Amino acid sequence: MGSIYPGKRDPSPLFQAIAQSSLTPDQIRVVFFGTNIESMAPIAAQYGVVGYIDIKGRVGYEESLEIQRTADILLLLQWNNFREQGNVPAKLFEYLAVQRPILGIGLNDGVPARIIRERSAGIFSNDPKEIAEQLSEWVLTKKNSGFIPNLPKSVHQGFTRDQQFEALHNVLKQSAKQEVTTNNKIVTVQQKTFAPKTVPYNIPTNESSLEKPTLCIIVDTEEEFNWNAPFSRHEHAVNSVKNQYLAQDIFTSYRAKPTYLADFPIIDSAEAVEYLKQLKDNDECDIGVQLHPWANPPFEEELSVENSYLCNLPNALIVKKLEFITERFYKEFGFSPTIFKAGRYGIDSDCLDIIRQYGYEIDTSVVPHTTFSSEKGPDFTNYPNKPCWLDDQKAFLELPITRGFSGLLRSTDASNYVSKFIDSKNMFTRRVPSLFARGNLLERITLTPEGVDHAAHRRLMQSLLKDGRKLFCLSYHSASLLPGSTPYVRNQAELEVFLQRISLFLEYFIEDLGGQIVSPHKAAHLLRTAGK
Repeated sequence: MGSIYPGKRDPSPLFQAIAQSSLTPDQIRVVFFGTNIESMAPIAAQYGVVGYIDIKGRVGYEESLEIQRTADILLLLQWNNFREQGNVPAKLFEYLAVQRPILGIGLNDGVPARIIRERSAGIFSNDPKEIAEQLSEWVLTKKNSGFIPNLPKSVHQGFTRDQQFEALHNVLKQSAKQEVTTNNKIVTVQQKTFAPKTVPYNIPTNESSLEKPTLCIIVDTEEEFNWNAPFSRHEHAVNSVKNQYLAQDIFTSYRAKPTYLADFPIIDSAEAVEYLKQLKDNDECDIGVQLHPWANPPFEEELSVENSYLCNLPNALIVKKLEFITERFYKEFGFSPTIFKAGRYGIDSDCLDIIRQYGYEIDTSVVPHTTFSSEKGPDFTNYPNKPCWLDDQKAFLELPITRGFSGLLRSTDASNYVSKFIDSKNMFTRRVPSLFARGNLLERITLTPEGVDHAAHRRLMQSLLKDGRKLFCLSYHSASLLPGSTPYVRNQAELEVFLQRISLFLEYFIEDLGGQIVSPHKAAHLLRTAGK
């Protein structure tokens, strides 16, 4: 019952056991309900047990519970890999609750295996011979008595909702302190005030000394959701993952390595993690973290526009959310993340101090010439459109989104006034920037394929290069690769335009500008050594 992840949840030991036994198809049937279960058929064929297997589709939750109650044995498949050590699927607790014997296959020294053995809830094994003997014993028991007895009620003692709620309640009471202890260290936090949030601009980088124009590619890798609807903790589909190859193939053709900044719904998806891990293992990408507060546990804050900016949360809660996603990232990918972005660009000085304590070395949250103050978000209006060091040791880099101006007035104070007009919610004032742009006076442009065409990209690059800029970031949202998931790509035709913009810009950057495409960490290294 559940999802099958090919190459991870492997039924081969069970199929081998059936093949080795003397059991017939009318004595034992293995029935799969769920998703990705089509992959079971070729494995069953490999061991000659197709006649023993039934493959069903998904069923509703209540029906799934009834199927579990009426089954003789419940099959629990886990990945036989050390990374599964502490992975305890919710399915295990359902199985224990219905009190039917469990056959577990996967990591022998993982937590699920330990629970099943300690509670005498069945067997956990990868040995076909041992499994075959147990199957024969269960078949004989049913033949002699007509049924296989339920497990005792004590098998799920301590795992009920009420018991777990009480334990969680105690954890939350302990966590509600303003001095948060994590991993044997104390992170000192202070209460927030709702003043305009800013980011310190500390030490300028030696950007102009870079040998050639340099580009980083940042992909905000996140769930799909309705951008016009209230924030939700539940709409966390990640269907766009299967479309990421469309852009990745373009990057690969230009020998460009993007950085995918994954938020919690992505990290919580086995399919998404597997895709990103394959790219990482093939040295085709880097991976970091993006934190969407409304989708990232623990959920202690009220859902609101104001609280969608990470910097507006109490520092103690920022610590908890950051620790949660950082630890989960390590569990899934096997290494600690060092590149960070706050969802909706909700960063300020307090946030930067906290993320640095967790080993992050690069932040990409700043949007120059932009303010979110109308929603009590950060104000980056006066932040320079260039990278900077946030510490004296040059160990912590702010790598902002590339957003700048073209036009006759781009080097004047008019740029900041126009930024405020653009970000204002007053529709009348929004007409002012349009008039400035049409008159070639001042146009704010972001280096992204989302709503920005190639001609605008060229205008932006020409202006920034004249100003001595050498390091840039091309960025977009991963969901734009699934038509209808963002306002920028609503159909297949717009998707083709989106991909063409990426390809045209990379060709222009490499061929016309003589540029290079590097990872954020490589960019940081180049900045440290530029001019030496």
